[in-house]
Amino acid sequence: MDLTLTLRPNNQVSVNCNNQFSHSFELLSLIPDANITDRPPHPLEDPVAYGQAVYRALFREGSLARQALEIGTDRVKLITEDEALQAIPWEYAHTSRDFVVLELPFVRGVSLTEQLPPPSLEGIPARIVAIPSNPLDESVLPLNIAEEWQRLKEIVNEIPQSLSLIRTNPPTLDSLRKRVARDQFQIVHFMGHGGQFEGKTVLLFETESGGVDPVSAKDFSLTVQDHVYLVLLNACVSATPGETEFDNLAALLVKRKIPYALGMRFSIPDADALAFSRAFYTEIAAGTPVEIALYHARR
Repeated sequence: MDLTLTLRPNNQVSVNCNNQFSHSFELLSLIPDANITDRPPHPLEDPVAYGQAVYRALFREGSLARQALEIGTDRVKLITEDEALQAIPWEYAHTSRDFVVLELPFVRGVSLTEQLPPPSLEGIPARIVAIPSNPLDESVLPLNIAEEWQRLKEIVNEIPQSLSLIRTNPPTLDSLRKRVARDQFQIVHFMGHGGQFEGKTVLLFETESGGVDPVSAKDFSLTVQDHVYLVLLNACVSATPGETEFDNLAALLVKRKIPYALGMRFSIPDADALAFSRAFYTEIAAGTPVEIALYHARR
């Protein structure tokens, strides 16, 4: 099922299901506001209540989208070009039973005109090139990169299938370019900060001297495209969950012709990040398609 969302005047959102009009809803109905009684709570405060509001909006009772979901579909792909709609955490959609993402694969995608054919992985070994970046700069919050790298190594070592892990050292864009030029990789795993720099969405790599190098999504994608099929963006987690920039970065990378990019809407506790990575990479090493691997990791 393809759901295409378009923001219309007066904050109305038009929903098309498989290229047919389904229904519309008001965007403000999904914006939390503690001072307005009919608004949902913030998803970090009550994910189920917020998710039920999202479900009612996306799959309104009696709509074509609800009928298609109830008849049965192998996945939901959500498509939108509007930044305001990209910012909504649609993955929280919750039925009366469970979160939709736990019942079937739920992904975001680009329009049909931008869509790439599924990448062929035949003959490509299961390899991860990791970029643990922790610039020495007063403007950048320091991260526990050593521990994050060690945990990723332990995860890969636990997987019974053949999966190799290579570290980009130093974590510069030039080192990454040389690394991916030598071999064909399946996955680039970035550990570090994302953010905004001079109006651009960036990943914070390091310079040769360990300083901060804000690399734009465009430059990053030009470096790795044609060499990888998945970029995983991992913000090393602080104690308190909060919003990250990696959701927007993931969308930008896919627009730059990276077949798959996985970013987080919110940061999550370390133990959960560890469990997610272990489940996801175990599935990938076994040859499971990305969307199905993501589904199992979410479960």
